Amino acid sequence: MVRKRGMARDPLSWIGEGSERQPAREEEAEERTKTAEAVGEGEEAWREPEAVRKLETNELPKFATLVPVTARLSESQVEFLDSMERRIMRNRRRRKERITKNTLIRAALELLRTLEWDWHDIADEEELIYRLRQAARVG
Repeated sequence: MVRKRGMARDPLSWIGEGSERQPAREEEAEERTKTAEAVGEGEEAWREPEAVRKLETNELPKFATLVPVTARLSESQVEFLDSMERRIMRNRRRRKERITKNTLIRAALELLRTLEWDWHDIADEEELIYRLRQAARVG
């Protein structure tokens, strides 16, 4: 009988192997900055991409700090989110971060948190939507 072998006891042990290289990355970043300044570009003209900076400083990307949640949406709601996502991404000048359907949902939840409304005795989704619409008009 052939016995299948699984992963080691610590499947993420390989992550620690790259930590010795961190000082070299910092030195490389300093060297690139010095080179750019020597060429006359200065710090503001020459910037490292944010993704590279995050890798070098061991910062987690935004999505990795968030908790995944599953929500059931109607087809029209998904189409609306797709449309909004495309519209926002197409009509912007500054591109700091990507605006996704998840971003739109998080923003709507933050708006919902700021509204003052009556949470008591809500019978169904229709009544919930009605009360939220009233609260949004007042605020």
